[in-house]
Amino acid sequence: MRRITPALIALALGIMTMALAGGAVGAEPPTRADTTPTRPVPTSVEPVPGEGVLPVPVDELEPADPTLPEAPADLRFIAAGVALEDADDDGFVMLANRLNRPMAAALAAERKVFVHLDQDTQIVSRTGAREEAEDIEEGDRVVVAWTAAAGTLAPGLPAAELVVDLGPAPRFRSKLAVIGGIALADATSHGFPALVKRANRAARKLIPRRHVRVLFDRDTKIVIANRRYGRPAEIDKGDRVIVVWRIPRHAGDPSLPAADLVVVLGPARRH
Repeated sequence: MRRITPALIALALGIMTMALAGGAVGAEPPTRADTTPTRPVPTSVEPVPGEGVLPVPVDELEPADPTLPEAPADLRFIAAGVALEDADDDGFVMLANRLNRPMAAALAAERKVFVHLDQDTQIVSRTGAREEAEDIEEGDRVVVAWTAAAGTLAPGLPAAELVVDLGPAPRFRSKLAVIGGIALADATSHGFPALVKRANRAARKLIPRRHVRVLFDRDTKIVIANRRYGRPAEIDKGDRVIVVWRIPRHAGDPSLPAADLVVVLGPARRH
C-alpha cells in the first residue's frame, strides 16, 4: 500500500479547491458563446403575409415607363367681373376684371369669357341663397369658379362649378328697355301706339307682342331729329321712333312705365 504523506494531502486539497472554483488545471473557463447553440444562417428571406414584403425580389421589378405622360392635376380657375348680358340656361358672357393665376393663363390677353352653365352649376346670391340662371342680369357683378386640368384654355373650360351673383354695380341699378318702331297714330299728350320693329332683350321681356302703348309723363323727353326737344304733337302717324324706358331691376310690376325718351326720326321711307 502506498503511504499517504502530508505532501500528498496538500496536493489533493489544492486540486479539489480548483475544481470547486469551476476551473480546470491548464484550461480557460468556458464563455457564453461556447455554451450558446448555433443556428444556420438563412440564405433567403421568405415573405411574411401581411407585413408589406413584396412577393418578388426588388431587383426584378420593372422601372416606370418615362415615356408615359403624367395626368395634369386639376386646378381651381376663378374670375370676378360683370355680366355683359342676361343669362339663359346655357350661360352668359362676362367681362373678367380680376383673375387668379390659372385663369389669367387661360384667358391670356382676352377679358371676355363665356360662362357655360349646366344642371350641376351652383348659382347663389351674395347671401348664399339659391338662384336660377335667369336671376343673373346684365350688369350684375359675378364671381365664377371652374375646376379643370392645369393648362386648360378659356374655350376649353367645362361648365362653371359655382357662380356667385353679387347684384348690379352702382351704375347698373336699372336697365334700359329699347325699341325701334313706327307710330301707328298721331301722339296725344298721354302717348301713342307703336308697332315694334326691333327690341333689346329687356324690352322683349316686357313687350310680348309687336304692339305697345307708349305713355308720356312730365319727365318724358321728346327729341325730334336735328332738334333738341320736341312736343307730343310733333309725333305723327307713320313716324319712325326710338323709345327708351329705364326699368328698375327686379321691379315687382312687369308693366311698362312712362317712357324716359322718345326720339322721332321722321316718316318711314316708302319703297
